[in-house]
Amino acid sequence: MIKKTSSILIIFVIIFSFLQLVSSAMAKSDTPPLLIEIHVTGDTNFIVYKVPRQMYDGSANALEKELVSSQKLHVDRSRVEYSASFTTITLFMKDLYEKEGKNLILHVSPKDITSPFHAKQPVQVTLFTNKMIDWRTEEGKNLNEIGFRPVFSLLSERKDEFIGDINSFRNMGILTLKGNINENEVVLKTLIYILLTIISMVVTTWMGTLLRKHVRTNHVIPANVRSVSQKYQIPALLLVALQLGYVIMTGLFLGYEIFLGGIGGVLLAFGPFVISAFFMIVYFIYLQQRIIKEIENGELAKEDNTPVSEIWSMLVPLVVPIVITILVNIVIYFIPVNIAKFDSMVTNIITSYMVQICIITVAYISAPYIYNLLLPKRKLKERELLDRINLLSAKHGIHFNNIYVQSSKNIRIANAMVSGYIHKNLYLYDYLVENLKNQELEAVILHEIAHIKRKHLVKLLG
Repeated sequence: MIKKTSSILIIFVIIFSFLQLVSSAMAKSDTPPLLIEIHVTGDTNFIVYKVPRQMYDGSANALEKELVSSQKLHVDRSRVEYSASFTTITLFMKDLYEKEGKNLILHVSPKDITSPFHAKQPVQVTLFTNKMIDWRTEEGKNLNEIGFRPVFSLLSERKDEFIGDINSFRNMGILTLKGNINENEVVLKTLIYILLTIISMVVTTWMGTLLRKHVRTNHVIPANVRSVSQKYQIPALLLVALQLGYVIMTGLFLGYEIFLGGIGGVLLAFGPFVISAFFMIVYFIYLQQRIIKEIENGELAKEDNTPVSEIWSMLVPLVVPIVITILVNIVIYFIPVNIAKFDSMVTNIITSYMVQICIITVAYISAPYIYNLLLPKRKLKERELLDRINLLSAKHGIHFNNIYVQSSKNIRIANAMVSGYIHKNLYLYDYLVENLKNQELEAVILHEIAHIKRKHLVKLLG
């Protein structure tokens, strides 16, 4: 039996080795194609050449110089890399495309791109663009009609591939491709993305309710609450990961980057994801502390009766600037005015970044006033404490427009903060007010006064 099995294995190895030799011989007999990748996916655009070693006899540096000089477009910089089979040359372009309103204009010259190579050499040209852009020639033909075929991609980019020889690629002539953004698709995918954010936050709170029920039913001790809560965080984590995958796989990330610039694109693409991720982290940290405290006091509630306002007050400083920036970018996107329409691509990029910096600055400057509207709070009514704070602030030449108390007893956070540029507001957490001695409380208030005296509110934007 053993001899028979050994014989079969030996025969199998011989056959497998023979097939490997045959396939290697066939591979060597065929000339591998020249691989050209044209990337039009964001602020940084480039052309990649993967040149088989046997296709070009000269040095890689000479080929690099020849490729750079053959381009009619401006090459910002180039890079050469080596592997066993290919020499890879990357040309970074500043004006590979131009914007025309909400559309892109891409000029491709097959003759210029392939000038150092022989006309009969095989070539594979892959165009990497955004999934939400429909490319058409000046005659209205799509990429499939001029010889490209679509290639499936999981990521944000769309792939269209041409396979043939260099001569047939050059016969296409100068290609002027117009990329039309599908605005309805952008709006729909953005709404789905925001809906996923809401669902993620709802599922997070639902998992918290189930965690509380499990702890109460199974009499979990305080030391095990954190380990037990981990499995209830998994659905929320999966939804957060789904958000990230969605924004990458649907093309939203690159779409926002192309039309809003680098900073705006990143904020709009990852803002909702960051909000839901931080909500999940803050909520579960808060809930664990809350449950442990209730177990220690022997009063584990049947439901989570802690006001949502306490969690919301922790999230407001993070959420408000991000939301303002996202909303302003959405408004700018639908304004039919191109704010970065210059002859120089560098000037366009700088303009886009400056606009985003202005938007972010406005978001943070306006944030303190929006905090005051959104933060759950009450005015300080305790006369003795109010008089003591007013006397202390007046002593240092500071006047507080309002003094507020925020709820934090359930999460046991002792904190205070000031906000505002002209009219200063002081915010005290009730856990701080109720648990600190008079001298300790005065030290905290003096610390906040020091922020105003040292102009931290201006330096740190609110």
